[in-house]
Amino acid sequence: MTVYRQHRDEVIEWLKGLDLDLFVTFNANRQTTLPKLKRDIAAWFGRIDRAALGRNWVKKTGQRALGVGFFEHFHSNLHCHVMMRMPQGGKALTKSDMMVTWRELCAPGQLHVERARSLGAVASYVTKGLASREAQDAFFLASEWHNR
Repeated sequence: MTVYRQHRDEVIEWLKGLDLDLFVTFNANRQTTLPKLKRDIAAWFGRIDRAALGRNWVKKTGQRALGVGFFEHFHSNLHCHVMMRMPQGGKALTKSDMMVTWRELCAPGQLHVERARSLGAVASYVTKGLASREAQDAFFLASEWHNR
């Protein structure tokens, strides 16, 4: 077993233990860079938190959306697969709300959202890019933006 495979297996087990129930793919549908796509996704998480939790959303760190994302296809069609949960205890947002918010930030981008029926299968899918050296540092935890 390679070190990358072992790392991926450990990440999959960790993801399966988190309270994440959505599988989301962020696609820019245009040429972009990893830092730019990451900024757009961070902005999306902020807007989703604001829409669900109201004007004091920044102070509600325990209620904010939680997500773990993995980037792939760095040289063509860069996109990000995310396991996440929506903000807790606020207004319920629809799949359409999520998609419109992404299009506002990243036109002509697309957002694919579905329930994570099998955490193991989704965790395996979102981490498939971890087999490459390039992807080892190309991930995020949405909570890294909770101090903003």
